[in-house]
Amino acid sequence: MKVILITAIGGDIAQGVAKIIREMGKDYHLIGVDMHDEHGGSLFVDSFYVVPPASDAMYVGFIKSIVENESVDIIIPMAEPELAVLDKLQNKIKKVDWITAGRKVISTGLDKLITAQTLAKLGLQVPWTTLVKDGAPENLPCILK
Repeated sequence: MKVILITAIGGDIAQGVAKIIREMGKDYHLIGVDMHDEHGGSLFVDSFYVVPPASDAMYVGFIKSIVENESVDIIIPMAEPELAVLDKLQNKIKKVDWITAGRKVISTGLDKLITAQTLAKLGLQVPWTTLVKDGAPENLPCILK
């Protein structure tokens, strides 16, 4: 039996992933983690753990402990705040398979300016994008984020 850890199980995308895995009909033990239990995420997994937010220094230790205690085979990180933190953890937990978009995609996707620039290089239409520190907007209206 494969043991799969899905992070951010309180979110709809993580729950969808758990549902798809269940529909595959194989024998998997699903573990879900989230930073609170005020959601239905535990209904989609066999085991559920509350962990600190990814920004908390104790987060990585919690994940490592779950991986070791539950003999996790596969980790599927789902939340944006966890992606950068868990990307660094991949080098430390090599016995586990990781299902991610890959380091380059994650680092690009976590930076909105680099994402826009990358999409433009691929020939896709993107809204004009600049850093706030670079001055006033070129055109109005604009969205400032």
